[in-house]
Amino acid sequence: MDAKTRDALEKSITAWEEKVRLAKKGEAAFAKMGATECALCKLYYYNDCIGCPVAAETGQPSCDGSPYMEAYRAYRNAYEYGRPDGAAEAFQKELDFLISLRPPEMDDCTSDYALDSTINSFGGPRFLRRSNQGGDWSRERYFRWWIIDHRERFA
Repeated sequence: MDAKTRDALEKSITAWEEKVRLAKKGEAAFAKMGATECALCKLYYYNDCIGCPVAAETGQPSCDGSPYMEAYRAYRNAYEYGRPDGAAEAFQKELDFLISLRPPEMDDCTSDYALDSTINSFGGPRFLRRSNQGGDWSRERYFRWWIIDHRERFA
């Protein structure tokens, strides 16, 4: 994950923490929702979500497949109908989902060369060069998957 995406993810997490706080006070209707309020959407929404860690995780654009849609429905119920029931739980699910997208700290394995040489030193396949659809995120996700899939080699 590049620095801009990581920063946007952290800003989104902070925004959802605030939304959860508002929902727990019964003020879910005051939460700001939508693509104009999300740091990740500001980077990726108008490019069909290409490169967004949410889209990379769900395989779908526009936060489809994530807990966002449930959170948005809860927000609309609070905003339009004055029924904030379940908003705190729905917002918390989205917050937990975003937190799960934080990449692991990889220390010296963040550069292209380090990832290629690390994977190859364990007999892994030659890693594909950076694509325009995933960038560092795809590289790190693949690296984590490969390490988990081959963990017996590290024992």
